[in-house]
Amino acid sequence: MKSEIGNFLIFPKDKLSKLVGVIAFIMCVFQLWVTITMRLEPLKLRATHIGFILVLVFLTFPATNKLKKEKMMSIFDVLLAIIPILTTLYVYVEFNRLSNRIDLVTKLTVLDYIVFSAVVLMVIEATRRTTGLALVIIMAVFILYSLFAKYLPHPFYNKGLTVAKLIDQLAMNISGIYGTPVGVASTYVFLFILLGAFLLKTGAGQSVIDIATALTGKSKGGPAKVAVIGSMLFGTINGSSVANVIAVGPVTIPMMKGLGYKKEFAGAVEAVASTGGQILPPIMGAAAFVMAEVMSTPYIDICKAAIFPAILYYIAVFFMVHLEADKLNLPTMPKNDFKKAGILIKNVMPLFLPVVALLTTLIMGYSPIRAGLVGLTLLVLIGIIQKNNRLTPRRIIEGLIEGAKGALVVSTTCAAAGVVTGIINAMGIGFTFTSAVFTMAGGHLVFGLILVMVATLIVGMGLPTTAAYVIAATVVVPPLIQMGVTKMAAHFFAFYFACLSSITPPVAVAAFAGAALAGSSPIRTCVTATRLGISGFIVPFLFVFNPELLLSGNVIDIIFTIPLSIIGVFGVSCGLEGWIFTRQNILFRLLLFIGGIALIVPGIISDLIGFVLLAPLVIYSYKQSKKITARKSQVISQQELDKGIEEAKIDQNIIAGIDVDSDA
Repeated sequence: MKSEIGNFLIFPKDKLSKLVGVIAFIMCVFQLWVTITMRLEPLKLRATHIGFILVLVFLTFPATNKLKKEKMMSIFDVLLAIIPILTTLYVYVEFNRLSNRIDLVTKLTVLDYIVFSAVVLMVIEATRRTTGLALVIIMAVFILYSLFAKYLPHPFYNKGLTVAKLIDQLAMNISGIYGTPVGVASTYVFLFILLGAFLLKTGAGQSVIDIATALTGKSKGGPAKVAVIGSMLFGTINGSSVANVIAVGPVTIPMMKGLGYKKEFAGAVEAVASTGGQILPPIMGAAAFVMAEVMSTPYIDICKAAIFPAILYYIAVFFMVHLEADKLNLPTMPKNDFKKAGILIKNVMPLFLPVVALLTTLIMGYSPIRAGLVGLTLLVLIGIIQKNNRLTPRRIIEGLIEGAKGALVVSTTCAAAGVVTGIINAMGIGFTFTSAVFTMAGGHLVFGLILVMVATLIVGMGLPTTAAYVIAATVVVPPLIQMGVTKMAAHFFAFYFACLSSITPPVAVAAFAGAALAGSSPIRTCVTATRLGISGFIVPFLFVFNPELLLSGNVIDIIFTIPLSIIGVFGVSCGLEGWIFTRQNILFRLLLFIGGIALIVPGIISDLIGFVLLAPLVIYSYKQSKKITARKSQVISQQELDKGIEEAKIDQNIIAGIDVDSDA
C-alpha cells in the first residue's frame, strides 16, 4: 500500500519481491545461456550483466538508512531501476559503432555523454548502497584527480583526462567498468556463486556446521574449533569473509561465549576463520578468479599455489584457539560423537561430489567455466534425487533467484574497481607508484614488501577483497615484479593482504561483523583478530623468498618445508598466546616467537636456530607443567587427608557421646 513521507512516494519493499524474483530468474537464465553457448561479444555480455545487477540493486537496496530500517522503497528507486535497462539497450543499438570507433580518439555524441555518464553515476550509487562510502570515496578521489591533476604541483602533477576521455575510458570500452573484473564476475564468479547458492539450498551449509560440532565436541575450546572448521568448510562454498561471519557466527559465537571465551575473542575467532575462506581452494573468493584472469594463469594453478598457505593459516588459528582454551582451563562440550559425525558425513557426501567433480575437471585442464557447469549440473541432479532438502522445481527457481542476488555485491564491487583501475591505466599512475616504491625502498626488497603491504592494507580498509586486490594488483604488483619477485608470489602477496584488510584495524569489516554478533568492542575485536591471524601476515613475506610454500620448486624442498613450517607456526602461536603447557614470561614468549619464525624462514641455519630455541623451551615447559600438576595433586591429597582426619574425629566424638548416654 502506497504512502507518502515528506514529498516522496514510498511503499513496502516486499511489494517488489515478485518483480525482483522475476528479474533475478531472467538474469540467471541469460547468464547460463551465455555461459553454455558463448555466443555473445564481451561488451554486450558485460553491459547486460551490469544492467541486470544495477536494476536489482536499485530494487533491493533502499536509498537511505531510514527506508532500509522500515523496509520501504522509494518510487524514485523504481524509476532509477529503469535507467540501466535503457543504457544497456543503447549499447546493443549502437554496438557496431562502439566496436569500430577508436578509443580515446573518436569524438563522443551527445547521447554518448548522457548515456555513459549515467552508467558511471549509477555504478557509484549502487556501490554506495551495497558496500558503503569507503569505495565511493576512493572512486571520487580518482575521478577528481583525473580531471584536476594538471593543476597540481609536482609530484602530483599529471596531464590528466578530459571529461570526454574519462567517460570514454570508464564506460565505452572493456577497460573500465566493463573491464576484466566485470568480465570475470559475469562468467566464472557468477557460475560459482550459483553453485554455492545451490549447495546451501540442498542443506550442505548446515551439514558442515553439524559435522564440525560432532568432531570437535569434547576437545578443549570445542565451540571455537567448530567456528574454525565450520567457517573453513563453509568458505569453500561462500568465499566472502563478511558473509561467512554472518552465516556461521550466530551459531558459533554464542557457543564460545557460553563456554567462557571473552566476547572479543569469540568475535575475532569467527572473523579470522571466515576470512580464510577467501584463500582456501577449490572455491575461493571472486578475487582469486580475477587473479587467474589478470595473470593469464589456469585457475587450477592458483588453487595449487594457495593450498598450503591456506592450510598453514588455519593450523595457526587452530593452535591459537586450543592454547587459549588450555590457558583459561575452559570446560569441554558434550563428548565427541564420532558415530554421529560419520553418519552426517555419509549423508552429506553426495552433496560434495560436485565439488570433487569440479576440482577433477580443473585438474584435467578444462576451464573454470566448464568445471563450474559440470559441478552445477551434477549438484542439481543429486539434489533432485536426494530425500532430504530435495530440489523441487520451486526450490530450483528459488536457488536461481538467490544465486542472482548473491552476485549483486560482488559484481557491483568489480564495476567500482574497474572505475579506479581504468583511471590508473589511462593516467599511467602505476608507473609513478613503481618509481616511488623503488625510491622509498632504496632498492631493498624487504622494505619494498613492507611498503606494498601497508599500501594494500590501507587501500583495503572497508573495501571488499575483490576491489582491494584489483586496485593493489594494478598499482603495487608491478614494482614487486620489477624488484625480482616472481609473478605468482607478487600477486599472492597483494591478494593475501587484500584479504587480511578485513581483519586489520582500524577499519576491518569482517572483525566488525564478528564484534556486532558478539556484542564486543570493534577495536578490541580487530586487535584480537590480527593476533589470531598473525600467520597470514607472516606467510606472504616468506613465500616471496621461499616459493616452496606455494608448492613450486624442488619436490624434496617442498616435503621438508611443510612440516617445518607447521612446527614454526606452533612456536609463533605459543609465543603470541603466552602459553605452552603452562604460562610463559615475556622472555620465553619472545624466544618461542623467534624460534617459530626461524623454522618458517627457508634455510638450514635458520632451521637449526629454530630447533635450538624451541626444543629446550618445549621440554622445560612440559616438565614445569608436570611439577605444577604434581603439586596440585599433593595439595588436593593433603586436603583430602585433613578432611578425612577431621571426619574421623567427628565420628569418634559422636561414638563417645553415644557411649556416655549408654552408661547414663
